[in-house]
Amino acid sequence: MGTISLLVSAAHRYGKRAVLVHVLLLEGLIYLGVALVPGSFFREHPWALIPVGMLIGVGQVLGFVLPDAMLADIIDYAELHSGTRDEGMYTVIETNLQQFVEIAGGVVPMVALSAAGYAPLGGCTCGCGVSCGRALGQPYARWHCPDNVGYSCTGGFGSALLYAPEPAVAPCAAQGEAVQGLISLFFLAVPGVLALVAAVPASRYPITAPAHAAIRAAVAARAASPGITVYDPLDGSAVVLPPNTPESFVLEHFSRQEWEVYGSADGLRAFLRSRLAAWIALGAGMLALMLYSGVEAVTTLGCLVLSALFVLLPWDAVRLHVISTARFAHAVSQSLSARPSGVEVAE
Repeated sequence: MGTISLLVSAAHRYGKRAVLVHVLLLEGLIYLGVALVPGSFFREHPWALIPVGMLIGVGQVLGFVLPDAMLADIIDYAELHSGTRDEGMYTVIETNLQQFVEIAGGVVPMVALSAAGYAPLGGCTCGCGVSCGRALGQPYARWHCPDNVGYSCTGGFGSALLYAPEPAVAPCAAQGEAVQGLISLFFLAVPGVLALVAAVPASRYPITAPAHAAIRAAVAARAASPGITVYDPLDGSAVVLPPNTPESFVLEHFSRQEWEVYGSADGLRAFLRSRLAAWIALGAGMLALMLYSGVEAVTTLGCLVLSALFVLLPWDAVRLHVISTARFAHAVSQSLSARPSGVEVAE
């Protein structure tokens, strides 16, 4: 909690971009450095986990403080170019992206760990924080594994064993070397690399405090005097608001890049049909693989792919329907100024 006030104060003093970049670089180096420390060191010096956890916590807080503040700046910039406030759209997109990342970030490591032989509680029924009294009705057991039961007077965590010496690692916490390596990889090394990579686009974030103030001033000036020409503080160009007509909304189903690549309505139609066929084939193949493989990891990855197709299929189907109607041809003929040069519409 204390980190939140520090990050906010630093952002006010040095700017959101500078704070984000420096914290990402610092966190990335810390994650990678800790990933290189052997696990035996932390077993012998458990106190070292406290400062490591605190530093990692800074990175966790960072993801909830600065990005949302920067998204608010982006929403203001979008208002300058669209003439409308679209907080709902941007926050929904942000939430959906976070959910997709969380799904992939949770599924892929668990699939890899499962393939490497990971077993919850080391294959034990209870122990290592799971009460054997509640799980099995054995309040005097510290752990209960298929070939090893640890009894003590209370069954409490750390209580002295009755019939065996204390092992170096409790069996309910034991995992193979491959599993331990993957845990270090996904919990420390991969986040460290991603933090360093994320620092690159963060360093190019163009909306500084002066630029944001100029954006808000331009929006306010246009609201006070509708029809005046305002200029984009980031590139100095005159801002032209979209027409927001029914025809322009139809055309906006397709990006300018798609128009430039495919060049005509026929080209776009062929592209959408082929991509829809690819999505359907991928979904059918993934379903067949999930049904006949019997492998849990394949089922998990298949669900991840199908969740993406759940979005892609309707999106391309709607666009194909729009481009195949007479309304689309009418929209192009009525909105020549919105059409990229060289675009043709087949009759």
